[in-house]
Amino acid sequence: DQRTLQFGRGTLLLGNRNLRQVPPEGSSAAPGVVLPAVTPRDEAVRAAGNGRTTVHVTPWFDAANLAKRRQTGLELLERYQFPPALVTQMAPWHDKTTLILPMLFMQGCNSHCAFCVNSMSSIEARDVAAVVRSIAWLRETYDVRFFHFLNTNINGYYRYADAFCDALLDAKLDILWSDSLNLRVLDAPLLDKLRRSGLIRVAVGVEAPSDRMLSYIGKGMTVRKAEERLRMLHEAGIWTHVQFIAGMPTETEEDICAYESFVERTAAYSDGFAVSPFYVEPMSLLAREPERFGIELLAPTYESVNGGAFRETAGLGWDAKQRQIADTTQRVRRAIEKAKGPRYSTSALDLDLLFWLYDSLGPQRKADIVALYERATWDEPNSPIAQPLRVLSTEMLRDRAVLARYGVTLLSVTAGPHHGIVLDLRSAGEPLRLVVAQQTDMPRNLAAIGPFAISHLPETPVDSAHRRAGLRVVAAYLRRCADRAGLMVGEATQRAPA
Repeated sequence: DQRTLQFGRGTLLLGNRNLRQVPPEGSSAAPGVVLPAVTPRDEAVRAAGNGRTTVHVTPWFDAANLAKRRQTGLELLERYQFPPALVTQMAPWHDKTTLILPMLFMQGCNSHCAFCVNSMSSIEARDVAAVVRSIAWLRETYDVRFFHFLNTNINGYYRYADAFCDALLDAKLDILWSDSLNLRVLDAPLLDKLRRSGLIRVAVGVEAPSDRMLSYIGKGMTVRKAEERLRMLHEAGIWTHVQFIAGMPTETEEDICAYESFVERTAAYSDGFAVSPFYVEPMSLLAREPERFGIELLAPTYESVNGGAFRETAGLGWDAKQRQIADTTQRVRRAIEKAKGPRYSTSALDLDLLFWLYDSLGPQRKADIVALYERATWDEPNSPIAQPLRVLSTEMLRDRAVLARYGVTLLSVTAGPHHGIVLDLRSAGEPLRLVVAQQTDMPRNLAAIGPFAISHLPETPVDSAHRRAGLRVVAAYLRRCADRAGLMVGEATQRAPA
């Protein structure tokens, strides 16, 4: 029997496969934990019938698909082409496997962040005991120990996070997990429990590291507190992924410089970064009360995936603001590259490798984990055109004058997604950020030249004549480089708008 269930605006399709039930009297995976004698399908039917959301439903997965995704340590080492000496050194962990399951059991946020659609929304969280029973079910059913939780913030409510850690510790599930974390709601006792319960990685929103901007957006935290808590996480051996938003309303040059100095000061205990260009999120406080935040909306926010146009009532108009958002994004990424190295200027993250390293070495060896992770993701990327991309980077930097003759200014070349490179450019004065990677790694692209593919980053869509011209110049240059290196396998395929 196949039917659908409605969860808010989403629809869940229930297939006709029978999922086995878990025995109600404990399990080998979770000694002392009483597991439910119901399936996730039963939970879905019950939750939908009560008008509840999917946070109350245990996810279930296709076993054949999971089998394909499971990897051994040796397979990961070979995938990233570690040198033979390191492969031998890691031999004790070759047979350890990695498989990560996603899970959601809390949504909503009681913080007052003006930019966020979840701001001041009610928190809906599943009962802690039910969450731990679900984890135990997944642990036993799929033989998995690694979990990537997708909650808004695990510590949105301090007491909930505290109780969750206690329940995990009591259950002795022996899992490793990652989640989002609110730096404001963190202290030493909770951090200790989080670490002992298996937390190895967190994503934390710093947003804009100046006290003026943090107050403006209602973050409820100071820069000093943010730095202090990042240091605490680092000293506990936890991988910290710092999130910034560039170009928010009323941003000044002093605020932009604050990003750069913050990145430099916290480089030793920040392990990853995500820099998002600002846009007005529909239903955020900024969208609902624009006058309170000194902006005027010029177009509805839902008309574009990049948010609606706006102007600062005491500052920049929309055209100037768009340029500032793009410029700030590039400056912050360059600051990250300067402080941490090229691979940190992209938010790309291989959770499989990270979980395997933590499981093999333990959080007390975080310095070794960082060194190995850096070696794998940047020094030895597993791509047949990795060396040509390095050569291309060198040649493009050397040939800046050639590009400039055609109106394109190359600002920098950094590591990018898909084991590629990111080109920071200006085409007739307009910012343009392009990704160059292997075609098979980036099937959706603007142009394909031999083994290479070109795409753009979200903050600089190829939506103007100048940017389209810049793309054509880069594509032509790339074709020349590929032809010179003997890498052409056919004529260039142009997908950019005419």
